[in-house]
Amino acid sequence: MTLDTMWNNIKHLVEVVQQKDKEEQDKVRADGGTPTEMSEYILLKDFNKLAFRLYKKEMDMDDEGEEEDEA
Repeated sequence: MTLDTMWNNIKHLVEVVQQKDKEEQDKVRADGGTPTEMSEYILLKDFNKLAFRLYKKEMDMDDEGEEEDEA
């Protein structure tokens, strides 16, 4: 993999996330809600395939694992 190919892949990933976030914000506006400022996404690689999966983290989810580690 060349450096240019790597940056093109990262650029594509950022564009996909921006598009998904824009679609989500438009959907919230259409439903009469107030759009949120930021969303968090989780990118996972499928272990057995050459595929990635992008998941949106729900904002109401707490980082329970971090709280347990701090205690």
